[in-house]
Amino acid sequence: MRLRKLSIRNFRGIKSLDWHISKDFTLLVGPCDSTKSTILDAIELALLPRWQVNLDDSDFYLGDVAKPITIEVVISDVPSELKNEAKFGLDLSGWDQQTATVTDLEENLEEVMVLRFTTDESLEPQWLVISGRNPEGRNIAFRDREAFGLTRLGSGTDRQFTWGRGSLLSRLTESSSHRRLLAESARAARGAFQTDTCPGLKESVDKVSVLVQKVGLQIKNGLPGLDPSAVNLNSGAIALHQEGIPFRRVGLGSRMLFLVALQRELSNQGAVTIIDEVECGLEPYRLRNVLRILAEEKSCTVATSHSPIALQELGAKHIEIVRSTEGKTIVTSVPEQLQSTVQKSAEAFLSRRILVCEGMTELGFCRGLDDIRWSEVKRGLAYSGVSLADGRGDEAPIIATHFSQLGYEVMLLADSDKDTKSLDIQLSNQGVVVVRWEGGMSIEERIISDISWNGILEILAFAKATYGEDTICDRISNDLGTNAAVLGKDPSHWLQNYTEVEIRSAIAKAAKAKKPGWFKMAEYAHHLAEISLKNLTPDASTEKTLLRVTQWVTKT
Repeated sequence: MRLRKLSIRNFRGIKSLDWHISKDFTLLVGPCDSTKSTILDAIELALLPRWQVNLDDSDFYLGDVAKPITIEVVISDVPSELKNEAKFGLDLSGWDQQTATVTDLEENLEEVMVLRFTTDESLEPQWLVISGRNPEGRNIAFRDREAFGLTRLGSGTDRQFTWGRGSLLSRLTESSSHRRLLAESARAARGAFQTDTCPGLKESVDKVSVLVQKVGLQIKNGLPGLDPSAVNLNSGAIALHQEGIPFRRVGLGSRMLFLVALQRELSNQGAVTIIDEVECGLEPYRLRNVLRILAEEKSCTVATSHSPIALQELGAKHIEIVRSTEGKTIVTSVPEQLQSTVQKSAEAFLSRRILVCEGMTELGFCRGLDDIRWSEVKRGLAYSGVSLADGRGDEAPIIATHFSQLGYEVMLLADSDKDTKSLDIQLSNQGVVVVRWEGGMSIEERIISDISWNGILEILAFAKATYGEDTICDRISNDLGTNAAVLGKDPSHWLQNYTEVEIRSAIAKAAKAKKPGWFKMAEYAHHLAEISLKNLTPDASTEKTLLRVTQWVTKT
C-alpha cells in the first residue's frame, strides 16, 4: 500500500498543502516550524485505526473553527478486504501518475481509494471514502481503517509492546487463545485474594454487618473480595517483557529497533509507517542500518529528521524539503544534481539559510569569521540559522540556484577572476545574493593584496611550516622569474630587488596554485582568516566584501 497524494486544509499550522507523493520512502527535512510533524499528524489522523480522537479548537488553523479541517489521502494498492462490492469496491477511483490527479477509474489508470477526514466546529470527526460516483462520500469505520496498517514509530509507542487492539504484536499474532488466558488469569487473581493478609478489611466488614442488621438487613458470609468487573484484563494487559522487565522500559533505541523489525514483517502485508525524528535514540551505525531497511521495503514510510547522517545515508532521491509561508506548506523534491552536496554538506539542508562558498578556501575562511568576528556580536552562523555549503568550484552557481529553488535564502561567495557578469544576473534573478572579491581576483589574491606586510610575513611563516621552506621559496622565485638561490629565503631581502606589488603577486599565485594550494583545506583557510582579520585596515577592499557577507549572515 502506498500514499499517492496528501491534501490538507486548515489543520494546525497548515492552511493549505497539496503534496504529490512519488516515493515509497520519504524523508521530510526543514527548519523548525516548517510543519513537518503536522504532516505526519495529518496522515495519522486520516488513517487512524480508532474511533475516538481528541480534538480541540487549537487544532484549527489560527484557531478559526469556522473553517473546517479537511485531510484527504489518495491510497494505491488498496487492501483486498476493502475492494469487494460489499465494502468499497464501487467507490474506487483512478490515479493518473502523469498529471497527479484523481479521476474515474479506467483501464490505463492505477486503482486508488480517496479517504477524507473532516471535522468542523462541533469537533465531531468523520471519515469518508470519496469517489466520482459518490462525491459526498461513504463512511468508513475504524475497523475498516485498520486494514491500512498505520503505525507510528518513535515516542509514545508503549502500546506497541502489548497485545492491545491494533498493536504490532497483536497484528502478528494469529491465535485468539490469549483471550482465554486473560479470563483465566482474572479468575485466578480473584481466587488468590487472601483476606487474612488484610485484617483491617475483615474488621471493616464485621463492623458493617452489625450496622446493617440494625436496619433489618443481613449480610451472609461477608468477606472482602475482588470484583470481577474491576479485574477486567484486556489484551493490553499482556506486554512483552525482557528478564522480567516490561520492554517499554528498555532504551529508546532498542524500542525503535524492535518496532522496525515488526513493521518490516507487516509491510509485506501492506502498511503505512510514520516516524518523527527517526534518529532518536540510535547510534549512527544503527541509524544507517534502520534507514537501509526501511528504504528497501515496498510499503510506504514517511519520516522526519534533523540528522545529517540520515540525509547522507538516504541521498537526494529520498529527501523532500518542507517550507511553510503564511500557512501555505510546500513540499519539494531534492534534485539528483545535489547528490554530492547531500554527501558533503548535509547540514546545509537542515538550516533556513545557506552561504554557498565557491570552494574549501572560502568555506574555511567563513568558519574563521564565525569563530572570530561574528561570535563577538553574538550573531554567528548558528544563531542566524545559516549553514555553509561547499560549492565545489565551478559547480557553485548551479548548487546555489538549486538551493534557492528549494526555498532557501542563499548567498554565493566566490572569486571574480573570471567574467561572470551575465551569470551573476541569472543568479540574482533566481534569488541568489552574489558576493565576489573585487578586482577580478581570487580570495588568496584579494587578501594578499590588502593585508599589511606583517600579515604577509605571517602567511609565509605558516606556508613554510606547513609545506616546507624550500618548496615555498622555489615556487615564489619561479613566479618572480628567478631561482631560489638568487632570491634567498629572507623576505626582507626580497624588497631590495623587487617591488612590494611584485612580491605580493608572486605570493598570491603560489598560494592559489593547486599543487600545493596553501589554503585549499578548510582548517588552513581558517588560519588564513585568523591572520587576515588582525592585519586588514577598515578601508581595505577585503573588509568591504566581508561587511556585505556579515550583514547578510547577521540580519534578523
